[in-house]
Amino acid sequence: MATMENLLTGEKVFLKSHHVFGRSRDKADTELENRDISQIHAAILWNGWEWLLTDFSRNGIWIDGARLDRGKNTALKKGDVIRFSSTGESAWTLSDLKPPANMLIPVQNQAPVIELDRLRALPDDATPDILVYLSHTGQWVYEHQDVTTPLSNGDMIHHQSGSWRFFRAEPVATTLSREIDGDIRFVFHVSTDEEHVEIKVLLGANTIDLGERAHHYMLLTLARQRLNDARQGDDQATQGWIEADWMAEMLNLEPNHLNIHIYRIRKQVKASVPKTFNLSRLVERRVGGLRFGYPDFQILRGASVEGTLCKGKIA
Repeated sequence: MATMENLLTGEKVFLKSHHVFGRSRDKADTELENRDISQIHAAILWNGWEWLLTDFSRNGIWIDGARLDRGKNTALKKGDVIRFSSTGESAWTLSDLKPPANMLIPVQNQAPVIELDRLRALPDDATPDILVYLSHTGQWVYEHQDVTTPLSNGDMIHHQSGSWRFFRAEPVATTLSREIDGDIRFVFHVSTDEEHVEIKVLLGANTIDLGERAHHYMLLTLARQRLNDARQGDDQATQGWIEADWMAEMLNLEPNHLNIHIYRIRKQVKASVPKTFNLSRLVERRVGGLRFGYPDFQILRGASVEGTLCKGKIA
């Protein structure tokens, strides 16, 4: 992630894809307090391959001692010393020029910054008490104890093992959150003794084989609940919900172990499907409940068709 460091104070700033410096508390991402600083003093922009600085100030900006032309884009290099003020009190250096990244920044210890890539478990993969992920709408959210909360830049996430501040570097490109229901279909194949469950995901003309995993039975159980509700006449909005405690009891799992199964299937799907697809609705949650989020699937038991759902209706 791109990082600037104040040469006087040691303050570090992570750059957003469009990062504004100035005196304005409302409009600046990084506030500069010198008296010769303009309300909107400068902007640093990621154009897809490099960082550019634009001077909007009245009193000037200097890079390595050379004054910039006002309004002109200047490409930045690692190690550049940027002076936003003629007094020298607002001097910064570029210590990292990587592309912008959405992150979780630890606030209570020296743990490393976590760069986000669609799905992250907190505090770690072995104990996924909190899930932070990119929803199908392009909104970052965090999920904890059946509650899903949207994240805005600067929001805090708390856990007994530590706290993190969410840093949103850039708007999520629509290609990263593509989800067209008609293009997504699941096929479950369970053995007659219920011991083995294979899953395939059909994405348009592509088939993703997820193979057989222990956590697949959990997703099959949720799909069966949705299928049974559809047979009872429930519509897409209401079908498939099941109480999390009852679900854990049916599967003979502790609640925390159920959360591990949910995280493992999400992680497997994220790693298996192209990045242009975001299947974040795999397991939807609400207070006390969860369900399989997709209304198009087929369940095969042995050589027989157990049931098929098409857009939430029995086929």
